[in-house]
Amino acid sequence: MAKFNLYTYQFRPVNKEETLFEKSPLPVEERMMKKQDIFNALFDKKSGFVFKYGNKRFEYEVLYNENRIVIFRIANNKFLTLEENFVKRHQNHFPSTMVIIDNRTDVQHIAIEERTNSFADTDYLAKILSSSFKKGLEQSGLSIEILKDYDENEFWKIVNAYPKQVTMLRFQFSYPNLPRVSQSINKMISEESKKVGSAKTVFEFNADEGEVLSVSKGNGKLEGMVVAAAQSGNPVTLKVKSMKKHIKTGKTEKSFQLDGLELIADADLFESKFEKIISKLNLFK
Repeated sequence: MAKFNLYTYQFRPVNKEETLFEKSPLPVEERMMKKQDIFNALFDKKSGFVFKYGNKRFEYEVLYNENRIVIFRIANNKFLTLEENFVKRHQNHFPSTMVIIDNRTDVQHIAIEERTNSFADTDYLAKILSSSFKKGLEQSGLSIEILKDYDENEFWKIVNAYPKQVTMLRFQFSYPNLPRVSQSINKMISEESKKVGSAKTVFEFNADEGEVLSVSKGNGKLEGMVVAAAQSGNPVTLKVKSMKKHIKTGKTEKSFQLDGLELIADADLFESKFEKIISKLNLFK
């Protein structure tokens, strides 16, 4: 069984001045309307897109690219030290990991296979993807952020563990462009963040000295902010009376498992697996 950890990606427009050598991109509204088409075009065979992080380049092979679902394997560049008859020799080793991108309208999920012999962890591979996608989208006047989804109940477990002790809450939201996220927060907050082009919007609630915040599930707006934070992968920061350090959500993860993925080496075999993959992705829409 292969385990996949789930991430959410969101786009935002990048405002750049036009120069003699670089034309201004499409207007912001048009860019954001076409954001997923622009992103999907990176995987066209003629796009020339590469995965690169620092000075290291990572080869990849696209297995499927239809209906805004992109599935590919990405290989790490490693060296193995082998020993035979007391003689050591170095050998190149390129173990790969599977990545599933659900670029369907209003979904924007990435599922990364947990395969430690290829990449140390899925968060490291997410950084490689994020850095490479940012570079690939730059000319189109877009940027992208990839954050790991986590369970919204994580927040309430912390609150319940420290009853009537929370003195500060800090929410941070990415540029809003996903309905499942923006619908969970106040419409005014979402719209104003868009208008001013805020890459990050921060809301902080502080109790007066010697007092605590009233944090409960009965507060509909607060619940919406908690859901929005978890579904976009943005951690919530809490300060409680009994601790000097701040507490952050985002320690949990959302994941699913698929079996038989090693068989997906050619298109014919893949087609029989596709519906199963889609059914897993649909659980998180």
